[in-house]
Amino acid sequence: MLTEVVWVTVILSTSNGKHTFLVSKDKPGEQGYADISNRLTPVDQFCKTYTDLYSYLRAFGFAPPPESYFSPTDTERQNQNATIIRRVPECNE
Repeated sequence: MLTEVVWVTVILSTSNGKHTFLVSKDKPGEQGYADISNRLTPVDQFCKTYTDLYSYLRAFGFAPPPESYFSPTDTERQNQNATIIRRVPECNE
């Protein structure tokens, strides 16, 4: 697999505490983000729940961190971020 890491943008919900997730090969905001050439892993996969995210990551050979990994830190909460970004590595199994 060419991709060794994917980036998960967590879209934070203030109303119900449930987050949604967007998976990408490229780190959001960096050059090349959303360039779809030469990809084995589908790009910009939207997952409505952590369970969906977990299944998607496992299906493509990534190690899903626990759900708490995708929760905002105290600083992110204080900054009232609408989204946060988390790195997810490929499995070494």
